[in-house]
Amino acid sequence: ATNLDLSYNSVFSLGGTAAGAVYNIGTASLTAVDMVGNGGSSNGGGGAGGLGNFGTLTLEDSQVSGNELELYAGLGAGGIQSFGTLTVEGSNVEFNRVTAPGGGSAHGGGIYNGGSLDVRASSVVENTAELGAGMFSSGTTTLQESTIAGNGASASTGGLYVSSGSTTLENVTISRNSAL
Repeated sequence: ATNLDLSYNSVFSLGGTAAGAVYNIGTASLTAVDMVGNGGSSNGGGGAGGLGNFGTLTLEDSQVSGNELELYAGLGAGGIQSFGTLTVEGSNVEFNRVTAPGGGSAHGGGIYNGGSLDVRASSVVENTAELGAGMFSSGTTTLQESTIAGNGASASTGGLYVSSGSTTLENVTISRNSAL
């Protein structure tokens, strides 16, 4: 899909995984897509305010911005949650937020990766979460010519948190991130 505006959608999940704008379980390519101001809440399966990926997805020249997920149980991300294969190229993941007021794991304000993630020539900036505000990874992550900056965590690691798996960084700037 090309040149889409997927903005200001809302979702509520009582047990399954939720995504405010796009939920992919197949194979997809999104180019020049704006996922802005989406959000919702999840009470069990987790999810993402913007994009949930459990298949194979390429996101190119796109914006994932101002999305929010409120968790009451499960794992979740403000912008993107992926347990599949995800490539992000020439895109901005910014101003996303995940909170867990009733329990759950608010990890990865910008991106939560539990699968295979390749980020190229992209920015992950000004996102908020409890842990790994910019990015949280428990999978395989490769970052090339990208920036993780200005993200803020309420518990630990404002920039990039790697809990397990492997991470490769090439020409990456990680700066001005904070944690309380």
